[in-house]
Amino acid sequence: MLHVNILFTSFTEQFALPIWNLYLGLLPIDLQKKNSRFLRWQDRHSHLIGMLLLKKGLKEIGYEKSLTELKYNQYGRPYLNKKIDFNISHSGNYVICAIANDLRLGIDIEKVDKIDYTDFKNMMRHSEWKDIVNSIYPSFTFFQYWTIKESVIKADGRGLSIPLKDIYIKNEKAYLDGETWFLKKLQLDKDYSCCLATNNSEIDIHIHEINF
Repeated sequence: MLHVNILFTSFTEQFALPIWNLYLGLLPIDLQKKNSRFLRWQDRHSHLIGMLLLKKGLKEIGYEKSLTELKYNQYGRPYLNKKIDFNISHSGNYVICAIANDLRLGIDIEKVDKIDYTDFKNMMRHSEWKDIVNSIYPSFTFFQYWTIKESVIKADGRGLSIPLKDIYIKNEKAYLDGETWFLKKLQLDKDYSCCLATNNSEIDIHIHEINF
């Protein structure tokens, strides 16, 4: 059984400046510079909190090295090494981070907002679109499919270079380019949709809420 640690938190307001400076100072200089490029305070906070969750999660599994060890693949996905995989997502007030050894994974969380989901019809398969438009809560059904697809492309590592329509979903599994991904829907908040995708079905999930 492979263990997946999931750490999450939520925030509604900015950190006080001394706290912000303290937390930001825990990041390597390159991540501090990346953080400064976000225009909205919410995005700066989501990025910082995501890095803090990662830092804490890595320590919990015995990885004591600095975040300076972070590397990026050709599609911009961050990674550490071949043994440890992690993924971070944020939406609305939530930030979530999944970490595991000997496992490939992706996680996505989305706030179920009122949007014109018809703009995304060409990213869904016919059966998926039929489920959405016939649903009692079409927005929620849309975001369920969206978080599944996002978690899969993040686990795959190629991100949005993959056409979302290429992902075939059936019975809590997703199939893409000959690979099978196992799906776990996570319910952190009734107004959010969240999904974890892994390349192994034999997993034990530990979810921790972290307060900053």
